[in-house]
Amino acid sequence: MTHPRVAVGLGLGTSPPVWRPRTLLRLARVMHLHSAWTVDHFLGFFPQQIWNRDLTWTARPGSSPHEYFDYQVLLGHLASRAGNVRLGVGVTEALRRHPVLI
Repeated sequence: MTHPRVAVGLGLGTSPPVWRPRTLLRLARVMHLHSAWTVDHFLGFFPQQIWNRDLTWTARPGSSPHEYFDYQVLLGHLASRAGNVRLGVGVTEALRRHPVLI
């Protein structure tokens, strides 16, 4: 009987600044993880109207909950740093993207 293999990956996120996903990818390489994942989002969880310090500690002055890198550009940027770590997209906005781009 063969035993199934378990592959472990790490979510990179797509929010600025770019050093965050780069650092997480470096961590994935050091830990010899199988993969690193990002997501394709246009809008964040918080509506802009409630994005303030009174309601959430994550709100920063001058920031937006909708700041995301384009996943294709981000993965292209990270590809040369990935080594043996496989890069992937966990979620995509298939309805909002032209089929050629997906």
